[in-house]
Amino acid sequence: MKLLTFLIGPRFFELFLHGKETEQVIARKDDQLLQHSTIELERYFDKPPQQLPRQNAFSLAWVLLLFILTFALNLLTLLHVLPSLSPPARAAAFFLPSIVFIISNLTASYLISRGFNSGLTIYSLVYNGLFVATILQLINVALSWDTRHVILMLISLAFILSCRSLINGGSFIVFVLYCRTQRITSIARSLRLKSRNT
Repeated sequence: MKLLTFLIGPRFFELFLHGKETEQVIARKDDQLLQHSTIELERYFDKPPQQLPRQNAFSLAWVLLLFILTFALNLLTLLHVLPSLSPPARAAAFFLPSIVFIISNLTASYLISRGFNSGLTIYSLVYNGLFVATILQLINVALSWDTRHVILMLISLAFILSCRSLINGGSFIVFVLYCRTQRITSIARSLRLKSRNT
């Protein structure tokens, strides 16, 4: 746990644990969920979307962009050290993993914006995977004295460390908590209505 907290950052890790607890409360759908919401809060989030204040999702967009750039640099470096492939095979080896990676990250971003902790789980896996891959490839190209790819991997490391800074930043955390609160109040409101009608 301490290693994971160190790798991904303490604030993101706390946000993830809070989301895990929230998911357990939501899954039970009992009176305990109502303790995490108030009628005033539910009325506030019951307004039409255009009447609610716009949330700053730029941090989410930046994280997504930096993930994609880090992934692309790692994949290009990996393809360089692999045995020579035919042009179609090389194109497939680049574009197929890239498409899967982009779709999974877009899905994670969508889940985060809907208040689901599974989005943070995907972000955590992506971040840790890219960080480890970048460090390993940096060591590999440094040992082979490949200056050009050392520079690329240092840029990749700068990108992934920037991601760490963003996902532990106030803007990202406030956005996630806002979306999470919106989801909780929506479910709590439906529970209150159900209990009134029974």
